[in-house]
Amino acid sequence: MIAAQAAMEAAASQAAWERSGGRLEEQEEEVDEYVVDPARTAKLLVSGGIAGALSRTATAPIDRLKMLLQIQEGRTPMTMRQGFKQMAAEGTMSAFFRGNGTNVVKIAPETAIKLTLNDVLKHAVVSDPDDITPAQRMLAGALAGGSAQALIYPLELVRTRLAVCPSGTYGGIFDCAGKVLRQEGVRAFYRGIVPSMIGILPYAGVDIAAFELLKERLLDEYDNHPPAHVILGAGMLSSSLAQFVSYPLALTRTRLQAQGVGGQAVRYTGMMDVLRRTFANEGFRGLYKGAGTNLCKLAPAAGISWFVFEETKLALGVDIWACAEELQPVFSEIDRLIAANVARTQRAFATARIGPHHFLGSTGYGHGDLGRGALDQIMADVMGMEAAAVRIQFVSGTHAIACALFGVLRPGDELLSVAGSPYDTLEEVIGVRGTPGSGSLAEHGVGYRVLPLAPGSGAIDWGALATAVKPETRMALLQRSCGYADRPTLSLEDIRRAVQVIKAQSPRVVVAVDNCYGEFTDTAEPGAVGADLCMGSLIKNPGGTLVPGGGYVAGKRHLVDAALARLTAPGIGSEAGAVNGETLRLMFQGLYAAPQTTGEALKGGRLAAAVMQGAGYGVTPASGACRPWSAITAIRLGSPHAMAAFASAVQASSPIGSYVTPTPGVTPGYADPVVFADGTFVAGSTSELGAD
Repeated sequence: MIAAQAAMEAAASQAAWERSGGRLEEQEEEVDEYVVDPARTAKLLVSGGIAGALSRTATAPIDRLKMLLQIQEGRTPMTMRQGFKQMAAEGTMSAFFRGNGTNVVKIAPETAIKLTLNDVLKHAVVSDPDDITPAQRMLAGALAGGSAQALIYPLELVRTRLAVCPSGTYGGIFDCAGKVLRQEGVRAFYRGIVPSMIGILPYAGVDIAAFELLKERLLDEYDNHPPAHVILGAGMLSSSLAQFVSYPLALTRTRLQAQGVGGQAVRYTGMMDVLRRTFANEGFRGLYKGAGTNLCKLAPAAGISWFVFEETKLALGVDIWACAEELQPVFSEIDRLIAANVARTQRAFATARIGPHHFLGSTGYGHGDLGRGALDQIMADVMGMEAAAVRIQFVSGTHAIACALFGVLRPGDELLSVAGSPYDTLEEVIGVRGTPGSGSLAEHGVGYRVLPLAPGSGAIDWGALATAVKPETRMALLQRSCGYADRPTLSLEDIRRAVQVIKAQSPRVVVAVDNCYGEFTDTAEPGAVGADLCMGSLIKNPGGTLVPGGGYVAGKRHLVDAALARLTAPGIGSEAGAVNGETLRLMFQGLYAAPQTTGEALKGGRLAAAVMQGAGYGVTPASGACRPWSAITAIRLGSPHAMAAFASAVQASSPIGSYVTPTPGVTPGYADPVVFADGTFVAGSTSELGAD
């Protein structure tokens, strides 16, 4: 975990820098109480403060014009042109920015407090802030906006007085505040707070909720990299909607704040008096006096504010350790998974009565190797199968799967891929692509058909599967992990259901599971839910980062024997295959350590998801606990350049080959160029930190 945290910190910052140039079971675990993280809060405060100050300064002249229009009474108020001429008549450019200093002093903490409180309140409103309804978003936004407004309201009054009063009335922020205090008393600082508070609740609620909803849709549409003008547009639209809802109350607040200057009579007794007299004297349009001008100011100001807030938040980075602390409940759940899998592995070792004599190894043919036979027994027990073969002679998981396919399938048979297309490296084995004459299944007369995933969900298409089996279908292949596909990992419940649906149509169909990356990610394996075969690699989960190579096949005995006849030769099967004693010991030790190392890899994946999701990237599975657990975390970086930068950062943080720069290239079995960050002790090991 420490290595993963260090590597993720480097990778996240590097990727962020580059950026700037089935059925899923529901989580039942109770989420711990949200704890405010000081580092995250400071980042939000700084981001919000910068966003508020820049956006209001950019639109200060229009903001002052809006307030001048709001305090005009009668049915023929001043026009925007007249308002600009009045400001210009005051003689200097500073007239257009009168009150902006106070506005910046006010808006920076107000925006910072509002956005920070919104983040905190989302955790208070719901247990999972990633699963929040629009109404809950509005509630969190309204409470945040109201709280921020109440805290800085005296500055709001000072800002209004400086903007609307004749030139020379006040000498600045402190002069204005002093005169209001001496001439009108403390209560004057809160004049208009009632309509302001009533108005800010719907305004902030609609503004924040609308922007966050728009942002989520835009992140999906633009693969987490919406252009600047799109973010600006989202901010402008959300604030325009909010303004329409709350504008009459904003006008009421301004009129209450502007009265009583210099000892003049107070004309309004309160909020309802302003609303009543405005409607009576100026009509319904009077309640929206200055709204057009305000829209000219508010839309770009809000767009700039949201854009600067999001970009500043990204520039300040993500606190890796804070993410790890927030994930402690998730890590505890993974620890319970580890404990369950260690227990079943320990039982398998005890049942096989493993002793030092099993580590002697063999030479030559490898006949009579006690260790090899005992290791097969343990793997069969762990996988919930009748038999298994664990062999260093399998050069990869693809090789183990290929031996199983060729061992079972005969000319005229059909292979049905149930969960969409299988892993890339199997395409040449099947004959979908590759060099003619290489001896693929297709060249041996074996048919092949893919059952596409269900549109939208990426899950198995259960309706299509119910009628998918044909008389010639001999094997149904399920890939448990997502691999490079943008789909969920299959759960054991998915596999159980698929077995039942397939066997109901034809019991003779062999259900085989590509189990690579799936071992020890649940408390049982495919054999426990009815699968006939499962295959995998020892440089993935079951090797525990210790085994230097190899793979396994587990399943019904006659099917395992058929696969081994392809690995060795008919008549030899499981009776041969020498392995030296040191390697054999590592195979035992790696399998025993596998539940722990797999669990640590799951934690690293959850940390990567939290960090990169926090940096604005899309991840699958999303941050937090996931069902089923996935050893693969997919991060949508958005471009080959960003992918190369991320891989370089991971490689530089690795113990082996940290001086190497990963570059995309041709890799055996893959149709597309692949870039690997592979600074691991065992080449290709994926329980160690890697990226590709």
